[in-house]
Amino acid sequence: MLSAKRPSDPPWVCKNKSYQDIRRWLMAVQDYFERNSHLWTIEVDRIKYALGRMEGDDVAPFKDTYWKKMSGALGYQKEIGYER
Repeated sequence: MLSAKRPSDPPWVCKNKSYQDIRRWLMAVQDYFERNSHLWTIEVDRIKYALGRMEGDDVAPFKDTYWKKMSGALGYQKEIGYER
């Protein structure tokens, strides 16, 4: 028997352009995780995926800094809670 629940399409790539609404992007990411919850059971993996869906010069500083603080990479102080 087929499930009536259809998997969500991956969210579009966020480039923080004026024509992109960051709130809609966040809702699309959340919807993707909820519809595919069996694939996304680990919170850190969700964050890594969402960071990977961000591109461009406008989001690069945020993305890089968040990753370094989440992981403690490159001598950054690991921030508690960033993995959630």
